[in-house]
Amino acid sequence: MLANPRIAPRALLSRSYNTLAMQLVERREFDEAYELLKKAEVLTDDQGCLENDRARRLRLSAVTFNNMGCFFKRRSKLHAALQYLFRALEVELQTESAENPAATHLNICATFSQMGRHEEAHEHAEKAIMQLQAEWDSSECPTEQHPTNKSFLAMAYHNLAVEQEYLHYWEEACRSYCHAHRLAQQAWGASSPMTTALHKSLMGFQRKKTVAEKKE
Repeated sequence: MLANPRIAPRALLSRSYNTLAMQLVERREFDEAYELLKKAEVLTDDQGCLENDRARRLRLSAVTFNNMGCFFKRRSKLHAALQYLFRALEVELQTESAENPAATHLNICATFSQMGRHEEAHEHAEKAIMQLQAEWDSSECPTEQHPTNKSFLAMAYHNLAVEQEYLHYWEEACRSYCHAHRLAQQAWGASSPMTTALHKSLMGFQRKKTVAEKKE
């Protein structure tokens, strides 16, 4: 059966709506960003124009829900953010072509952390790392474009370390901060701004850990 020639342009339109919306979010043009995300959501609805290409529709639907979650997180509407992020996760479980499920877990982690729900944030940071590691192990040649590159894994370990610190899991946090810094050195080089920032986080944590151990 021939593919519907209208599907590809509409899929491209959905992706364009998402890309432009997140650029508008960065510029704090929230009303315009929301309108574009709602248009993308309509395009990827299960009764929408992409209904005959299920894999592509699910992939773009997950991207849209994830971006909606990030949008609401930026607006400090954290419960709405979580609703969309869990919808993204639900969709990603339905397809093997999801773009980056680990990013969804990290977004959920960040949202829970902002709510002060650090046990749940910790859980999703761990799930992100497990997802990344599984994708890394199954890939013959991970590249910079692949979501399992070392830079992404470095940030995932940093998020895990932050939650472990909140929960006073001192030894686990120390290992995670160190691992994040090592991965950053491998990914970006020792003198890059990101590596420097992660090194500062590690040093700051070690000072806090020393103070906490003296109090005990």
